[in-house]
Amino acid sequence: MLAILFAALALTSETVCDAGHETPECAAEQIAEATRNLSLPSIQTQFDEGAQVYRAVFDGGNHGRPAVSFERRPARSPELVIYGTGGVTVRREVSAEVWESVRDSSRYVGRKLERIEGYSRNCLVSSDAVVQISRPRSRRPDQTSDRLDFFGALDGAGVTEVDQNSCEGGLTWDYAELLAEIACEQLPECDAMGLRSQWMMSVQNLETIFLLRGDRVAAATLHRDAGWAPLPVGNYGALDAAETSEWLNPARGAVLDWNGVKVTALRASGNTAPDAISEFLHQRSADGRMTLDVVEVGAESTEVGWISGIISQTRQIDGSWITEQAAYRQVWLRDGDGWELWSMTVGPFGPTELAAE
Repeated sequence: MLAILFAALALTSETVCDAGHETPECAAEQIAEATRNLSLPSIQTQFDEGAQVYRAVFDGGNHGRPAVSFERRPARSPELVIYGTGGVTVRREVSAEVWESVRDSSRYVGRKLERIEGYSRNCLVSSDAVVQISRPRSRRPDQTSDRLDFFGALDGAGVTEVDQNSCEGGLTWDYAELLAEIACEQLPECDAMGLRSQWMMSVQNLETIFLLRGDRVAAATLHRDAGWAPLPVGNYGALDAAETSEWLNPARGAVLDWNGVKVTALRASGNTAPDAISEFLHQRSADGRMTLDVVEVGAESTEVGWISGIISQTRQIDGSWITEQAAYRQVWLRDGDGWELWSMTVGPFGPTELAAE
């Protein structure tokens, strides 16, 4: 699972932040990207409107990364807002206790720690976070504008925008991760995915909630168990049959329909050898790099769910690399504490990209 996350984070091009993090230029570049990717509202506009905001933006909203925002507008209860790709949002009211925890934990954002030689615990892969905070000036009925400015300066009123890279570590990055963890705890479908103790998994889980359909909590458990297809061995190797079998965990009698070619899994109980479906996928992927991308995870009930997505296969033909894609849909059944594949249907493949070597 983490290998897939790392692979996505590694696909980055040169940016202003490459010249140095914790600079206004780096933060501004990431927020500009997030504005495009997530339709993120301006923190300055929210400040001018009197909204209190505590927000973390991850990797500029690239790779599907969400923004996590705790917001409190005048005459409104505090709420959690998750900003997703394309401007979709998830909103939930939060308790006074949660709000106070988010607010009180922000006091050290932007402060720098003395650097220690060596890598931080978050340096497996470089990831960026920008924390934005809006603290409007508190207005009381008896305050004049002069008193408002004076007391506003004392209570830290204003806008804060600071970034930090995971490899640098520090208080700003820690606060961004904390916001993601608190946010995940507030959403049952995110909380059901578990694994938040692993690095950045709260962020990944928040990204995933936008894929869920139907019974979203049941769908979250399906994604937890089966939403991460294995990667090919090496750049253009085949799918490993044993890993694929562990991922699919097919029920006895499960059927793969590969564009009209049908394969049935008849593995006996207790047999640990790869099943026929996994062996078929292993052999089919030997023709070229094959990946399975999840587009939607849904559940009709706690017992029946589905996953739909795209299979891509890249191979070399007559000196050119061609990528073909096909839609797939899987039906899964709940078996005790986990899920097992019942059927998988793959449609016809068609070329999507042709490039000379």
